[in-house]
Amino acid sequence: MELGVKYKKGYPRFNIKEDNKFKTIEVHKLKAFYLFGNKIFEEGIEVRHLNGIKTDWSDKNISIGSRSDNRFDIPENLRLESAVNATSHIRKISEKQREEIRAIRNTGLTLVEIAKNYGLKSKGTVSMIINKRKCYKHKAYQ
Repeated sequence: MELGVKYKKGYPRFNIKEDNKFKTIEVHKLKAFYLFGNKIFEEGIEVRHLNGIKTDWSDKNISIGSRSDNRFDIPENLRLESAVNATSHIRKISEKQREEIRAIRNTGLTLVEIAKNYGLKSKGTVSMIINKRKCYKHKAYQ
């Protein structure tokens, strides 16, 4: 018998047939059930990959915890990259426009005027672009 392992978002999984219906089983969740039993089904509990490698379901890598625990298993640089990618579709201006804003800053226009010219709601956004900063202490636009 050959096990047809497939991947969804990087997680190995396979199908089993029960009562003429196929059910998808994610390998890391099966391993967590083996290690922790019914605790994995408790509200607010997620299966965690401690080293961030989705294909590693060794005993030392699989744990359970809260969504917050699970997110903090991901290295900070990857969490930040994920957040930036997630918001890319709602950004109001392009990288080219950010470069333009930096270039025109010394032409005498105020931050409010620059914000208005680019359809931005606040001078604070313009300031963050000029100073290459992002919200929450992370440097950006570099």
